[in-house]
Amino acid sequence: MKKLHIIAIALFAIQQHSISAFLENSTKLFSGAIEFPATLEYDLCIFYKGQKLKLEQTGPSDTVEFSFNDTKETQTIFLIITHAITCMTEESNTIEHLKLAEHHPYVCYKLQAQRQIHNDEHQLLTWKIEECKITDRIIPQNSLIFLFDPNLIAGLKVQSWKPESVFRIVPTIIATPTATEKELRRATTIARLAALDIDAIHAKTSKNSPTQAVLTAMQ
Repeated sequence: MKKLHIIAIALFAIQQHSISAFLENSTKLFSGAIEFPATLEYDLCIFYKGQKLKLEQTGPSDTVEFSFNDTKETQTIFLIITHAITCMTEESNTIEHLKLAEHHPYVCYKLQAQRQIHNDEHQLLTWKIEECKITDRIIPQNSLIFLFDPNLIAGLKVQSWKPESVFRIVPTIIATPTATEKELRRATTIARLAALDIDAIHAKTSKNSPTQAVLTAMQ
């Protein structure tokens, strides 16, 4: 009887290990950045699938990096930039969805993963970018939300990566080159205040920095 109990424990441990291995192999690390025209200490708010992403910036800099995990099957991501969103609830106060605040500007990019053939006939992966409107201002699933003034965003810089890479490169968000430090500070402050309403419903990601997350994924 004792022998059977030991065997049962061993089988359970193997099963748990198999599940963990499956989950690890079914996810990818997505890594991105935001580039600004001024060197400041930026306190930014970026959210993805119920998580507030950890940012990396070593002192005053013009670049802020971020990362998140998602399934390998994720082929479409919506990148939304706005400085105001609201929570829509049901009668029981259960959050039904997030919504863009009325009368506030926004920009939404639809990112679709696609393959491309390089000059040497090697395959690379990249994103097809399409600017789109959001139906009824309801934020769709798989949305990467950057709380910031969309009028201070110039566009996206797309990069490619190899299919066997351990991470996917999210297009770099480029701030308007002519934006002043005053405008950037003001946009950051407004976004931080707006984030107070939704911080409570977004879990914080692990304490690992985006760089550490990439190094971990490469091990």
